[in-house]
Amino acid sequence: MGDAPDDSREPLHSEGKAELAIVSRPNGEVNAENVMHLLEYQQYRCALTGRKLTPQVAALDHIVPIRFDGKHIIANVQVLHKDVNRAKGSLTSAEFIHLCEEVVSFLKTTKIHPGSPVCGDPATI
Repeated sequence: MGDAPDDSREPLHSEGKAELAIVSRPNGEVNAENVMHLLEYQQYRCALTGRKLTPQVAALDHIVPIRFDGKHIIANVQVLHKDVNRAKGSLTSAEFIHLCEEVVSFLKTTKIHPGSPVCGDPATI
């Protein structure tokens, strides 16, 4: 899958680089308290990209979509960056990751690059 993204974490508070508390993944129903625990568990990062999450960009996502009989429980949700959630749509996380791998693999083996007219550069459409 290529190089792993930079997994460095910035401190969440101004006290400096204190040890991050180990938090377990919450269980049970989807409610505000469990979603906040999930955010803490994910260290306020997108579950699929590691992007920093703020209230303005955070989006709750079903790992196994409801359309595939995924349950609306905290064990089946993750918090994603809203752009990632929009791109994932109603795919499962595994399907979305596989699709992203296909895109990267294709771009590595072709002369077509993101931003080229073939890839739909908005300036050329």
